[in-house]
Amino acid sequence: MRKAVGYFQEAIDKDHNYSLAYDGLPDCWVALGWYGYLSPRRREAERARELDPVSNIINTWVGSRYYFARQYDKAIEQYRTAVEMDPAFVPVHLVLGQAYAQKQMYQEAIAELQRAVTLSGHSPGVCGRSCPRVWCRR
Repeated sequence: MRKAVGYFQEAIDKDHNYSLAYDGLPDCWVALGWYGYLSPRRREAERARELDPVSNIINTWVGSRYYFARQYDKAIEQYRTAVEMDPAFVPVHLVLGQAYAQKQMYQEAIAELQRAVTLSGHSPGVCGRSCPRVWCRR
């Protein structure tokens, strides 16, 4: 991922308007932050959002920046923005559910996780091999 960051940055240095490179940077930074390889900060995610403000995945990544910084209120606000943009976007419901859980807003968390499971068609990637009855009502 760090090597990919370098390649994306090289592309941006050559062409500051190359939006695909700005789209790729948040992928890398989020993955590195997600797995704990660096502390949350996501300047690239903000820049990507400036270039593509209607991208749901970018708006979700910006919310994740707040989530990993433990700024759960800001994360929830950003995730809700992403939900308004596309209520059927499964990943945002998953992370919104996690943010609610961190705030001990368990009813809201369960509702979002149930929504993600339903929207995904009970995908094993969302509800797992042994779907927990807490949020999946198959």
